[in-house]
Amino acid sequence: MTEPNPWLRVSATDYEGHMAHPAVGQLGFLADLFEESLRTLRPRRIALLGCAAGNGLERVDPSGVADLLGVDINQDYLELAEARHRVRLGQRLRLRCANLDDADVAAALLTPGSFDLVHAALLFEYVTPARLLPVLARALAPAGRLVALLQLPVEGHGAISVTPFTGVNVLEPLLRLVSPEAFAAAAARAGLALEREETRTLPVGKSFRLSHWRRA
Repeated sequence: MTEPNPWLRVSATDYEGHMAHPAVGQLGFLADLFEESLRTLRPRRIALLGCAAGNGLERVDPSGVADLLGVDINQDYLELAEARHRVRLGQRLRLRCANLDDADVAAALLTPGSFDLVHAALLFEYVTPARLLPVLARALAPAGRLVALLQLPVEGHGAISVTPFTGVNVLEPLLRLVSPEAFAAAAARAGLALEREETRTLPVGKSFRLSHWRRA
């Protein structure tokens, strides 16, 4: 029997508490990055992959968005996102529970040519990029962009930082850091072209590679 995905064992309290902890500092960082994508790309149709309990959705201006798909593997997270954001975002918000490491499942959700922005921050550490990237490439509208954020290895820092929220430690066997070079090769094979990339480093010392991709 297949073991349940470890994400199903991480409560929203543990996830958000860990990510917001001063030793991590990533909850606000991820919301800021999503807002940056919204501001610079001005997408009307958005897919937010690995949306958790809706971190960053509070930054969305409903008047500028026609369709907002949030996908996560944990239904409990999505129920929180529903409670937090449905009233303000209305029917433009679509929340779906799915394992994006299954290419067929991902393809059923992310129909070809449907999105101006596919935003995937700290997702590819938990899925197989070579399997998901072709689906994302097809899902982009002609002028659409994939925005990806990868965690980089940093000496002296574990992949999962130590905080009092130890429930997140069950993710350690699943988490696999993806090198920017391997990601770029998989993206190119999927029909994506790099538009720009940069490294962002947090005050706690962890670094991340942010990249924007378009259809080749």
